[in-house]
Amino acid sequence: MRIDFIKHVPRGGLALTALMTVALTGVVGGAGCAVDSEDTDPSRETDTADTADTADTADTENVGSTTQAFSWGTLTRLNRSHNLPTSANRVDLGTSTGVTCFLAGVGGNLSSSGGAPGTVPGHTLYTTANVDVYTADGRWWLQVRSGTGHGARLSGVAMCVNSIAGQTAEKSWSGGSRVELATATSARRCYLTRVSNQDPYYTDNNFSASTDEVRVWSDGAKWWIGGSGNAHGSARCINVNGSYNYGGLVGNATMELGYNGGDVQCALTSVGGRFRTNSYDSGVFITYNAGLGRYYMSSTSGKSVTGQCFW
Repeated sequence: MRIDFIKHVPRGGLALTALMTVALTGVVGGAGCAVDSEDTDPSRETDTADTADTADTADTENVGSTTQAFSWGTLTRLNRSHNLPTSANRVDLGTSTGVTCFLAGVGGNLSSSGGAPGTVPGHTLYTTANVDVYTADGRWWLQVRSGTGHGARLSGVAMCVNSIAGQTAEKSWSGGSRVELATATSARRCYLTRVSNQDPYYTDNNFSASTDEVRVWSDGAKWWIGGSGNAHGSARCINVNGSYNYGGLVGNATMELGYNGGDVQCALTSVGGRFRTNSYDSGVFITYNAGLGRYYMSSTSGKSVTGQCFW
């Protein structure tokens, strides 16, 4: 089922400029370019994406102008089928100076697990699963951490823009009451930065049913993150010059999300459904067709998704 909400004529006319080139990554279009590698170097042991959860900083922001056009950057995809705490669980998206990154795709198996015997001595298996973009050491990172050990496939896609104007602290929701992200303004837009299964293996309920969803929205006064069922996610906001074509899909469907006149980016505003299929491509994704200059959004296997383009 396809659900179209709002469509405006996109602006264009600005030349494409590259935001960054990331080693071992590429533009995601169709099947896209992916990374699936392993090493044994210890990586991000503590989940810095969650450190802002308890801080009351929803309205703390970087003040800046949005009159310049956003540079167009690659959609970066990472596939992982292991969960040892190694540097291969993440890919470097580039500097965090003057840059903000969001999620543009999630696919595969979000199951958690108790781990398996016979793993590398001295390493602790993660029992939760997550796809998130976060900052550490002055860089943006895309992390994909499978929760069920070797063989469980999980995929994530990130996009970045060359702006921190109005950038807010990341906030998370994990069931219960909605969480305030920021005060609504005419320029502010908010997008997902993390989708995860925080349940231990003996519970493992997050994103196990079609009704499980995490979403960001504005009621005109505030921006919120919330959802339904058993789900966990995070989001942050930035100021934009404008946005258009807030679209949504349910089931096996694809829609054109927006035209890129040179300064347009698109990101996810909700993710829902059962993420238990052991396939990198079973999920929700924003892709870009460079030949047509258009963004597309797709969903599979009864999953739901909403996204929006902005400049």
